[in-house]
Amino acid sequence: MALSDRWVPDYPMDREKEELFRRVIASHSAPDRYRCTEEERRIVMEAPSLESADTSVADYVWLPVRFEGTTPVIEWTDRWVP
Repeated sequence: MALSDRWVPDYPMDREKEELFRRVIASHSAPDRYRCTEEERRIVMEAPSLESADTSVADYVWLPVRFEGTTPVIEWTDRWVP
């Protein structure tokens, strides 16, 4: 089980958007493995950043952790009961 804090809780996040963010961010260091379009990059760049977000409303997120070999993998889950 992973505990994290959501610094921008008013920005809706779902599995599709989580995958988009992961791919766009990973494409910077591994462009051959992770591909994204300019439109997808624009969506990520227009998301609220910590510089402009009201982090006083932050809350916690609990997510399941699974392992691929020795690598922990945390994936967004809209609903999860431990």
